[in-house]
Amino acid sequence: MATAKTGSQSGQNWNPNLGAAELSSLIGTLGKIEQQMPYLVGLSRGERRKLPKVGPLTRSFVADAVTTAQANPGLLPRSIDISSLRSRADTLDRLGEVRRAVSQFLEKVDDTEVLLASDVYAAARTVYAVMKTPAAVPGLKDRQDRLAQRFARKKGSRKAEEPLAVKPVE
Repeated sequence: MATAKTGSQSGQNWNPNLGAAELSSLIGTLGKIEQQMPYLVGLSRGERRKLPKVGPLTRSFVADAVTTAQANPGLLPRSIDISSLRSRADTLDRLGEVRRAVSQFLEKVDDTEVLLASDVYAAARTVYAVMKTPAAVPGLKDRQDRLAQRFARKKGSRKAEEPLAVKPVE
C-alpha cells in the first residue's frame, strides 16, 4: 500500500501511476457501490432548493420525534408506519457515515490531483525553460512557440488593472 505524500515529499521519488486497467477497475467498483444503493437519487438545483434544509439541530429533532413515535404508537395516525419511519431515520444516519467516508476519500483524491498537477507543471516549465536556451535541440521552434502561448498576455488583460472612472458629483 502506498504511503501518503506531502508537498515536501513530492518530486522524482513520488511517482503515482493510475493506468487504464486500474482506472477501469476503479470506475467499475464505483458502479458496484452505486448498484448496492439503488435508492440514490439525483436532484436538480430547483428541486434541492424547494426542500427544507436539515442540519444537526433538525437531525436531533428527527431522532427525538422517531423515538417518541416508537414509545407512543397510538399517538400517530395509521398512515404513518413507525417501523418504516425508524428504518428511514436509521438510513439517514448511515448515509451520513457514508458521506463522511466518501468526503475524506474525495479530499485525498483532490489533494493528490493538486500535488501531482503541481509536480507535472513544474517539470513542464523546466522543459520550456530548457527549450528557450541556446543548447536546445534545433528544429523545436514550433514546439517552443506552442509552449510559449501558455505565458502570452491576452489582449485586454490590462483593463482589469486600469482604475475605475469616478463619476463626478452633480
